Amino acid sequence: MIENLNNLVKQNADASIINNTAIPDARNEEAVNEASTAIEDSLKTSLSSGNVKEVANLFNSSGESVTASPVTQQATGNFIDRLQSRFGLNVTQAANIANNLIPTVLKRLVQKTADPADNSFDLQK
Repeated sequence: MIENLNNLVKQNADASIINNTAIPDARNEEAVNEASTAIEDSLKTSLSSGNVKEVANLFNSSGESVTASPVTQQATGNFIDRLQSRFGLNVTQAANIANNLIPTVLKRLVQKTADPADNSFDLQK
């Protein structure tokens, strides 16, 4: 699933990362990996902290309320921190990237997991 998540981030990273001059082209893959890790860590943290309902609500939302989800907010914050510490971006640059990318990726993830014809993300595995 992690590789699929990374591919999903790549598919949605054009405006936020790939075509963004704040992130050097040579580090685009690293930035994509950081976004994937921020999402993965947020999901794991929510589940391991007993916030199963937050994760369930995210995946039961059909994507409409992804931005308001605590999981999305945590992943966005994690990615902002990673962009600042690893890429030297200021908070405004990092927030613009994270606020555009993370909710979009999570919305697509929710849609893919809800689509019975799409087995690229199987939460049962």
